[in-house]
Amino acid sequence: MYLVIGFLCLLPYLTNGQVDLQTIANGEFKRIDANNDGHIEKEEISQSFQAFDNNHDNKITRHEYDSGVNNLHPNDPFTVHVLTALFVELDSNNDKHLDDSDYDKFFTNADTDKNNLVTSEEFLSWFQNAEGLPIVG
Repeated sequence: MYLVIGFLCLLPYLTNGQVDLQTIANGEFKRIDANNDGHIEKEEISQSFQAFDNNHDNKITRHEYDSGVNNLHPNDPFTVHVLTALFVELDSNNDKHLDDSDYDKFFTNADTDKNNLVTSEEFLSWFQNAEGLPIVG
């Protein structure tokens, strides 16, 4: 249901050809890959999300997540919309916050070759499937 609503909200962007989800995914991959070695490790996932944990309780609420995304992309409402929509996908157990179990689930799903590293291709594939939208670019 959320993906359908998200798709309908994004339809004007898609029809105008202004959407480039691959660019958004690549930007997020580079942001998460803190050591710039071309792949994401579990530790980098946790570190990336912990930057959003304002009260340091090891849980990221929807408000903290949305605020963090807005701070990262203050002049890009489309990117903010796409990334904030991911909260539902990332909250794998639907407990209304992100924590280590959600990061582990994301990593397990994204690491399709099970080598304990997420490549940019694996991340892009996860991102595309999570959004339910085709990659344009």
